[in-house]
Amino acid sequence: MSYGVVATKSGQVQVETIVPQEERSYDRARERFRAPVAGPWAAGRLTLTGLHLSFMPTRSGRGVQALTISLADILSVEASPGRINKVVSFRTETMLVHARVSGAMAFAKRVAISVEATRRRAAATAAREQSTSETPPTRRLG
Repeated sequence: MSYGVVATKSGQVQVETIVPQEERSYDRARERFRAPVAGPWAAGRLTLTGLHLSFMPTRSGRGVQALTISLADILSVEASPGRINKVVSFRTETMLVHARVSGAMAFAKRVAISVEATRRRAAATAAREQSTSETPPTRRLG
């Protein structure tokens, strides 16, 4: 498998933590003082490879760090409208990553194609492993 770069874009990224339903508070007073779940927008470079989506910030600051997401962990890719730069969102089980990039629709399409290819490879590998484990070893007589 190649780790070659499929696409790369400069832009801003914001990471939003998904709060599970059981941890949400319904007390409005508590919700007002809850820390924000989304971090600041950070400038940097998004890189898509055959296995990962990576973000490398141009400078590190408070709450800003490098991020690497396995394509197998991405549940959905969404693009929302914008005037100049559209926002592409990548959803995993634990976070939602928003990226403001130029050419967002094409980038979202490339990421979605790569995620689907990763899922197909994983399904084919699982089917291959299952078929080899189900077939008993043959023994030659004679």
